[in-house]
Amino acid sequence: MNPVVALRLPLHVDLGAFLALLQRLQVPHRVTEEAGEQVLWVPGEPLAEQVRELYARYPRAMPAGRCRGRRRRRGSSRASRAARSRPPCSA
Repeated sequence: MNPVVALRLPLHVDLGAFLALLQRLQVPHRVTEEAGEQVLWVPGEPLAEQVRELYARYPRAMPAGRCRGRRRRRGSSRASRAARSRPPCSA
């Protein structure tokens, strides 16, 4: 199958977490830089459409205070229970 452009984004957009998600989902992909843009390639238009839909639903950023840290703390305080209920930060 020929590679198809799924996304074209400015260079300042951090795709790191989204690319990690694609890896976890075992989506074959490649990113190149062309004319000052990041270009995300996938093998085939059906997959490109799915990647576009996923990116449209993907949370771009979370407020700094809403991310759960990587360290585990034990305890049953209200703060520790609340921290566990927050989604983790993306790398």
